[in-house]
Amino acid sequence: MADDVAFDISALELWLPLSAGGRVVVGPDEVRVLPERLATLVERENVTVVQATPTTWRLGLAAGSGWLAGRTALCGGEPMPPSLARQLRAAGCRASNVYGPTETTIWSTAAPLDTEDPDRLTVGQPIANTRAYVLNAWGTPCPTGVTGELCLAGTGVAAGYHDRPELTAERFRDDPALGRYYRTGDLARLLPDGRIELLGRRDRQVKLRGHRIELGEVEQVLSAHDEVAAAAVILRTGPDGDGQLAAYVVAEDRPGLVDDVWAFARSRLPGYSLPARVMVLERLPETANGKVDLLALAGYDAPVAGSAAAPGEVRDPLERRLVDAWSAALGEPDLDAQANFFLYGGSSLLAAQTAEEISAWSDVPVSLGMMLAAPTPAALAALIRRDRAAAPEAGGG
Repeated sequence: MADDVAFDISALELWLPLSAGGRVVVGPDEVRVLPERLATLVERENVTVVQATPTTWRLGLAAGSGWLAGRTALCGGEPMPPSLARQLRAAGCRASNVYGPTETTIWSTAAPLDTEDPDRLTVGQPIANTRAYVLNAWGTPCPTGVTGELCLAGTGVAAGYHDRPELTAERFRDDPALGRYYRTGDLARLLPDGRIELLGRRDRQVKLRGHRIELGEVEQVLSAHDEVAAAAVILRTGPDGDGQLAAYVVAEDRPGLVDDVWAFARSRLPGYSLPARVMVLERLPETANGKVDLLALAGYDAPVAGSAAAPGEVRDPLERRLVDAWSAALGEPDLDAQANFFLYGGSSLLAAQTAEEISAWSDVPVSLGMMLAAPTPAALAALIRRDRAAAPEAGGG
């Protein structure tokens, strides 16, 4: 069991083996961010089925792929990159690309990778007791090859959203011919062989490292900052090939503004939905009809967000070692003690890995929460000094 228990796909890892007379191996949190520990755990416990998101699989395969030979691998929670499909196919395992929103618990379709073209991956066909329809705007099935909204029916469809009747009525529908189904919001088309090809979203919801993120909600939080007149957020590909959120805010630029805006967002958003880049603009680009031109934003080269802040002098060996840890993780050689880990492109996943490495040499357990609360080497050094000073007192109590 490599997934967080708060993630719905963990229910499959917990209950499916037990219902079939199998055994569940519950891995510690660090197996999701330290590939060698995931590989060691799977081999030591002779795990036969492993499930993870593409992000975790990419990290896990960094330790080599021999440990997967002969096992079953399920990959889902976010779109699978073609490069990962090739790696899993070459690993000697039985791998599948699985798909299913939380509202149709848990997986709804599956595509064995040995039948897939890595350059044109599909999510396969519906699993048992599940039906899939591609419907047009009038709720009728689209012909093969025509794009529509993917809707799912069957025993996995949820009753609705708790205490949200209007949203339930919008997303869950009853049809005399199709039965009760859930509107996923994903655009798709049926291929001649019955497989389903996903083509993006109808709305601005994205998935990043298995988490659903409503870009409009992130924009709303950023716009609530006193100095921000408007905000737009897009999903970009980071230097490491992973997705990251980039935010563009309309404001009067000043030293430290970007860090202040990010800290404001951190106090109101979960870590996985924090922007990894923030760019200050005089105005947002617009389309001919006056809407924000998101495609134009994707072409903007967002600079490192903290670069306008005043340089932070490294004061002692602890801060120097933390600056070096920042540089190694982020691939940025010229950092100082005030460099914000997340505004230099660091993700929560990379922060968790870095925290684990710092814990190994600092004699203080450093957590992801500490990295979020103290995202600069100077700030984290202050927390480590505080915990070191408190340790003898705790030990003598």
